[in-house]
Amino acid sequence: MKALFLVLLLIITNMSFSQSDTSLFILKIKLIFADPPTPPCGDGNIAWAVTHKAVILESNNGNLKPKDTLLLIQTCPELFKIGYLQEGRSYKVKISKTSGTRVKYTEVSQFLKENYPKYWIREIETIKK
Repeated sequence: MKALFLVLLLIITNMSFSQSDTSLFILKIKLIFADPPTPPCGDGNIAWAVTHKAVILESNNGNLKPKDTLLLIQTCPELFKIGYLQEGRSYKVKISKTSGTRVKYTEVSQFLKENYPKYWIREIETIKK
């Protein structure tokens, strides 16, 4: 009986601490505007996120079409080397409507008044020419 209780407790704990997200989309985008990096997330006080503006080149989601503009939220931007995200460059991104973590990020954005769809970057890589 104790073993059954422990197994159930582990399952419930795992479910409550993990955030499943089945709405991941893969896009090819061209960056229109790249926000400058913020202070490091690892300073222990604030988890930063910046917002970039991009245009879609290719999409695997029917709601997000080529030539559409969207906002992409990047968490802890200092984890990328300086100059990695550059305006005018193309990237392959995996995005979602959620950050995928329970961390509350402080978002730095110049686009608060703009009404574009907003997604969280989960993975990003440069498209080689």
